[in-house]
Amino acid sequence: MRFKVVLRLLGILFIFVSLFMLISLFVSFFYGDGDFSSIFLSTTITFTLGMVLFLGFYTDKGEINHREGFVLVTLALVFLGFAGSLPYLFSGVYTSFIDAYFESVAGFTTTGATVFPTLDGLPHGIVFWRSLTQWLGGMSVILFAVGMLPLLGVGGMQFYRAENPCIKSEKICSRIAETARNLLFIYFLLTFFEAVLLYIGGLSLFDAACHAFATISTGGFSTEDMNIAAYNSPFIQGIIVFFMFLAGINFTLHYLFLKGDAKGYLKSSEFRLYLYIILLFTFLIFTDLFFGFYKDAVASVRHASFETISALSTTGFSSADYRQWPFLSRYLLLVLMIIGGSTGSTAGGLKILRLQLILKQGYIQLYKLIHPHAVLPVKLDNDAVEQDIMDGVWGFFFLYTVIFVVAAIVMTGIGLNIGDAFDAVASTLSNAGHTGSFASLPSAGKVTLILTMLLGRLEIFTVLVVFTRGFWKR
Repeated sequence: MRFKVVLRLLGILFIFVSLFMLISLFVSFFYGDGDFSSIFLSTTITFTLGMVLFLGFYTDKGEINHREGFVLVTLALVFLGFAGSLPYLFSGVYTSFIDAYFESVAGFTTTGATVFPTLDGLPHGIVFWRSLTQWLGGMSVILFAVGMLPLLGVGGMQFYRAENPCIKSEKICSRIAETARNLLFIYFLLTFFEAVLLYIGGLSLFDAACHAFATISTGGFSTEDMNIAAYNSPFIQGIIVFFMFLAGINFTLHYLFLKGDAKGYLKSSEFRLYLYIILLFTFLIFTDLFFGFYKDAVASVRHASFETISALSTTGFSSADYRQWPFLSRYLLLVLMIIGGSTGSTAGGLKILRLQLILKQGYIQLYKLIHPHAVLPVKLDNDAVEQDIMDGVWGFFFLYTVIFVVAAIVMTGIGLNIGDAFDAVASTLSNAGHTGSFASLPSAGKVTLILTMLLGRLEIFTVLVVFTRGFWKR
């Protein structure tokens, strides 16, 4: 294990984040809310730490192997949480380190959960940094999805090794950089167009940028306590729904579209299942709301479609207070959060691909009860799926379930009822944040949810494997 190489790369990451802190510094200076010095100090500390690590281990270069990849992605997200918490602490909006770290991790993991009881009175620079952490987190998720997950074979994602010529068995190929650049260009492009459309729709430039950051990253941090419901605008809701829908799709399909393959979406069985789930759950929630809550078809379909796509893409925006809705609609949204979006997107959750493979194998097992001698491989887009990939998928599903249950038990142990405990764990482990503020939770509850956010964003295996004895053996 070459820790010096890992530390050098962490140094580069800190420098990169500090440069984005400068944007928040400019916003703070422009609005003059009194948070300039705190963001400046945070930027200086983050940049200095990055330079110390980078220059201290400058000569330790080279491509990282798969074990170093596990350590790098785990440490990167953990320590980014510390860097991101500095503006909150130095500005005084949080006096508790746990609260500041919670908010920072919620941003970088694109969870969107918060411990702010209210956003009223927060300095613009802090609010902008809060939104920017999500956008940076979404960028890292794209890089993680196209580069690290197939290489590390996390939870069955080695399926993409065969499709991605940039992946080799032991080292990260330099051509991944080209793939990442293409996908990040799309990420920038979608953010820009959404911000422009939201600005045209009547949002201030500040609000438009913050909500575009939160949408494309599927993060869900809003600048308003009432979230998207505060604007009461069908146009704004429509724009955000459209871009949440795009953000929950595999970004390689967007790239193929820009390259001229307009049929690439429909060729993907994962995309088709994503679309079917949206249509089915929108219909079910619409029916429940129309007959049991709103009694109005237009309002029912508008809120049903918004909340369905928000939950499935794990964005977490709200067009209404869904906690007042009938139980059926609320728990359908819970199911959507757990399912999550597509692989290769910024969404969290189990992922559509894993659900697809589990359903296919379940059907095959039922078929074999009737035809016990049949040999039917699991196929995805006409390609046979190898058994080790299915083992990874089932292993991920098992660990996800165990962690979910254990975390829910812990949350009930600190005083939450079972319904609220399941909501809290589902929203954080799936990186959805589709719940209210966690400000009233005790520290033990916040720490538990921090761990579930990290485990969910790092696809569980990435973190747990580092704590196994075999990982550290030569």
